[in-house]
Amino acid sequence: MLAFLGAFLICKFKNKYWAFWTVVISYGAISFFAPYFILGRGFIVATAWSYAIFGGGFILSLACALCAFPKFKITSIFFAIIAIALPVVAIHAFLVEPYSITVRHEKLESPKLKRAIKLLVLADIQTDVIGSYEKKVLERAMKEKPDLIVLCGDYIQTEPSRDPVLCAKLRQLFKEMNLSAPLGVYVIQGDMEWEPNWQEIFTGLPYELFTQTRTIETDDYCFTGLTLYDSRNILNLPDKGKFHIVAGHAPDYSIMKPNADLFLAGHTHGGQVQLPFLGPIITGSILPRSQAGGCFAKIQAKPDKYLMISRGIGMERLDAPRMRFMCLPEIVVIDLIPSK
Repeated sequence: MLAFLGAFLICKFKNKYWAFWTVVISYGAISFFAPYFILGRGFIVATAWSYAIFGGGFILSLACALCAFPKFKITSIFFAIIAIALPVVAIHAFLVEPYSITVRHEKLESPKLKRAIKLLVLADIQTDVIGSYEKKVLERAMKEKPDLIVLCGDYIQTEPSRDPVLCAKLRQLFKEMNLSAPLGVYVIQGDMEWEPNWQEIFTGLPYELFTQTRTIETDDYCFTGLTLYDSRNILNLPDKGKFHIVAGHAPDYSIMKPNADLFLAGHTHGGQVQLPFLGPIITGSILPRSQAGGCFAKIQAKPDKYLMISRGIGMERLDAPRMRFMCLPEIVVIDLIPSK
């Protein structure tokens, strides 16, 4: 309604140059601040902003382009470009990019490794429907032929009454796609997995679930899986003398650089929406934007410590706008290689 009112005012005062910018700036200010006072805080505010930008913004830009043309041609061209760009960006952000799965390859060398291990990380599947996209993700993951798979939490997000149905469908998809690896599949709890029954997603699957923070020691490496709580807190880890991988849902635990070699996390979705020069708008993490936006970075030298944060597979659901922009969903593959 606000956009239509603005369009009406622009048409009425189309011979006044100041009218175009007064209406546009007023619309922008009201659309930005009003959701805080009317809706409160949270993802629903972001949804209101997306409607204001892609819906109302398009209506207002089109009105400005048409009404300004006879007298203010440069201004008309400017708003015409915006009116064309907004639908294009919306189609890409809501319909294309969220389903354009990518595979990010990284490499880490360490003298602690005895043999090469291909580690695959899936974070934040976070879906409310099990369909062709989720199937495509698992197919693509298995094509990598990983030695070890780590699932970093947030598998489904939906209303509580639908959880059992969705859990069963996701469990069946894991079986059908034979999501497995020679060294195992390690499963971490995320924010969307509610106690006490989040493990039901994986009932009957030969996966290693970390319902408590604990360390698994093998001949080749150590792996510590964190609880959701511990993924946001300070850790004291023993030195096992082997290559040590730590995985949590949130990446905050890594800020104190605990005693391990490689830290894995998801949770941030890479911000899900990134802007040029700024990076992710919202990360939900205490880490720097440059890391929370998705990274594979050395965070300490001698001994080397690496942090990998995945942009994830899915999107925030329920009240949030279901979009990605400049933040493609990703499977992450890390080649762990012995250094000479």
